[in-house]
Amino acid sequence: MKNLKFVLPFILLIFSFAVQAQKMSVKDGIKLTLEDYNIELKAGETQEKEIKVLASKFYKKADFSLKIGSLPEGLNVKVITPISFETPAKIEISAEKEIAAGIYTVMIEGEGKDGAKVRTLALALKVLAGSNLSSIE
Repeated sequence: MKNLKFVLPFILLIFSFAVQAQKMSVKDGIKLTLEDYNIELKAGETQEKEIKVLASKFYKKADFSLKIGSLPEGLNVKVITPISFETPAKIEISAEKEIAAGIYTVMIEGEGKDGAKVRTLALALKVLAGSNLSSIE
């Protein structure tokens, strides 16, 4: 029991530092963030997600855009609103009805201009099999 009195505050201190590290702003460059990096969608479904940007003070004036990496056949990701420091970008993710169920990785890059550093965001897309049932009339 005495050991617990010493260990518990130490664990809480470490946890506190971990939470603060996640909240801290970027010290050098630009970081792309997403609320959930693991996205689940059904074959034939389309979803919209927002990508926010965090930047160090120096890079807040940098100009950059988002670039979608190569995609597997049957999966589409496109930027529907440009990204800025004031507003998040919206992306549209869709899986065609014929796509095989599975987990796919999509890379989204921040393509910097004027010397801005490039950051990459990796999304894990879990595609579930679509419904093959047709309605009975």
